Amino acid sequence: MSDGIWIIGRQTEKDYGPTALITCPNCHNQTYYHLVYIKKWVEYFWIKIFPYKRRYYLLCEICSRGVELKGQQVDAAKKLNEATLSLLDQSITTSQYEMALNEVRNEVETALEYLSS
Repeated sequence: MSDGIWIIGRQTEKDYGPTALITCPNCHNQTYYHLVYIKKWVEYFWIKIFPYKRRYYLLCEICSRGVELKGQQVDAAKKLNEATLSLLDQSITTSQYEMALNEVRNEVETALEYLSS
């Protein structure tokens, strides 16, 4: 009886797109950080069995550095992501975007303070 091939650590990513316009402290470019959801899997013969690690991140689209989001920061980043996408496709005004930004500012700023330290 064969034990098969167990693979641990392969990952899948879902990129929600542009979320927060930031000057990256690593590459020094002003760019939109993307909200990214990453799952790491246990696989058997390349068939995903179950995810053992799930994380949300805000990542620089140029250098891929960023910060892990936790708890309410994830919900705030999702709201900001929706607002940013709406602003970029011009379905909301700048003032509507500012209102959405003010709603989530504390949670997102807490996460981003880590980047500047």
